[in-house]
Amino acid sequence: KTLAELHPEWIFTSFSAALMYGLWVPYSRLNPIRICAPNAPYRRRSKHLWVSRLAPTDVHLEGEANVTGLCQTLLESALDAPVHLALPTIDSALRYLLISREDLLEYAQREGYRRRGIGRARAAFAHADGESENGGESMVRGIIIELGFMPPTMLQVELPDPLGQGHAYRVDMLWELDGGRCVIGEVDGAKKYKDADCLKEGVRYIPKINKFYFEGVSREAGFYFDNHREAFAALIDKVSGRGTWASNPWVVVYEFELVK
Repeated sequence: KTLAELHPEWIFTSFSAALMYGLWVPYSRLNPIRICAPNAPYRRRSKHLWVSRLAPTDVHLEGEANVTGLCQTLLESALDAPVHLALPTIDSALRYLLISREDLLEYAQREGYRRRGIGRARAAFAHADGESENGGESMVRGIIIELGFMPPTMLQVELPDPLGQGHAYRVDMLWELDGGRCVIGEVDGAKKYKDADCLKEGVRYIPKINKFYFEGVSREAGFYFDNHREAFAALIDKVSGRGTWASNPWVVVYEFELVK
């Protein structure tokens, strides 16, 4: 918004415009700022600013900033990034009922002819799903698609609790396989680990002094923690490098089932 006030002639596009629309934008796409200036003498790409000479097909005013129309914003975002980074922005537009998948595909067919990355953009539009609840889930789904695996059949599916009548669990992703079998996928950051999970990973409790520590270190002053999460955070940083816990990285969990 500050840049819009300083440069009222700027027209924001791609992920910069998506941010103005209130859509999900991956951190890695917050910079550089992306604007279109069809009358600029040349294209410019620097660490902080990308200037495109592409003419905006439609201009809207969002929060006192000029932005490209929603369709063009989403198309430029999809052309500008791999599927797993474009999908959160597109999913959120569908989730907020701002546009339909069909309209996006039609727009890409009409305006994306011979544009670099149009095949990737169409793939992102085709797999977009407004049922995604956050950008993290969208990114994981995009990675699955990029790797060539089967995408989830459904998102945010409620399943009955077999031990609690009238209760249900909701899962992030569900794959329906041949033979009636299902596979469930959950997307959680490291900070969602609970007490029991931390204890399974090697955190230990000393009731006598009401402190926690993690296995593999000398139990001496400086290695005791007031709660399980502090101990687990220290363990993660020791194994994966300082600052890993604070960055809340992706956690991949594999569960194996013996099929007889």
